[in-house]
Amino acid sequence: ANEIDALPEQLGNLSELRMLNISDAKIESLPFSLLSFPNLEYLQMQSIAFTTFPSEVFQLVSLKELGYLYQPISPLLGNLINLESLTLGHVSETTIPVELFNCVKLKYLAIDGLCVPSYTLKGSIPSEISRLKDLETLRLSNAEFTGGIPESLSELSKMTRLFLRTCNIGGEFPSDLLVKMSGLKQVSLENNGF
Repeated sequence: ANEIDALPEQLGNLSELRMLNISDAKIESLPFSLLSFPNLEYLQMQSIAFTTFPSEVFQLVSLKELGYLYQPISPLLGNLINLESLTLGHVSETTIPVELFNCVKLKYLAIDGLCVPSYTLKGSIPSEISRLKDLETLRLSNAEFTGGIPESLSELSKMTRLFLRTCNIGGEFPSDLLVKMSGLKQVSLENNGF
């Protein structure tokens, strides 16, 4: 079978393109013409082994949905202020940058670390997460977080789904969290240190 190993520069001629899914493609880079997509709202790049992650993605300010795997979390994600859905999988050797919380329109945030402890998502859940007032779903998994659940999480009153799986979260569970987040419909806290 023929496989696509590069995207043509002519892709930039599609100035009205709104959705691009190149998941599982065998490409290693994106064409510079990607920047000529002023209307691109949905970009999925799951299972692509970029040699260098294309920083041009962080200039696509019209994006509403973005998903990719096997890359660190860049502080440049904070430039994507119209994002509503962000899925980052198999994130390695990184922390959650506070710049990510500039994406105040996020409704869905999923970050999945690698399942290898020495190479997984580290640090803590930043208290700045409270900036995401529209967040409905938070899914964090396979992390080596230090500390507990920040009290500021309880400020996310629109949250309906909270998944903190295998995150090494310890300490006391904030007692008022579930009281303030009365709209929660799904909660998963397995494999933590409460």
